Amino acid sequence: MPLIRTLLLALACSLATGAIARPLFSPQPTEEGLLPVEEAFQLLPARRQAQALKLEWNIAPGYYLYRGQLAFEVLTPQGFRLAPPRLPKGETIQDPEFGKVEVYRGIVAAEFDLPPGMKGPLKLRVHYQGCADLGICYPPQQQQLAVPAAVRS
Repeated sequence: MPLIRTLLLALACSLATGAIARPLFSPQPTEEGLLPVEEAFQLLPARRQAQALKLEWNIAPGYYLYRGQLAFEVLTPQGFRLAPPRLPKGETIQDPEFGKVEVYRGIVAAEFDLPPGMKGPLKLRVHYQGCADLGICYPPQQQQLAVPAAVRS
């Protein structure tokens, strides 16, 4: 079944980027008008304040992001690991593939505490996955983010 969803998504995305026009302000996605993944789940630039780091997604209406598919990996500095993120409570749904799961809609933030000595820049790889309400899921995604060094005060 996941293979069928992936194939349907690939077909729908290729149709959406072709000559088929979709309404500018469609409140819910249709199979012909699925958003590209980076528009459906817009990962905003990382924000750092003192010893805190905040990552946010702007999730388009009609889409949701799986809480259980969020993962965060530090690429640089090597050997550094982030503490588990603080995440808000999500909406519980009955997913046809995964059963009872927690999902996010709208704006969602993952917040991290950084150790007192961590002042330099970070490079992260963020993993996530989401679906459109009409039942088509995007494949798991990875995105790299550069987090600037802490501002010295």
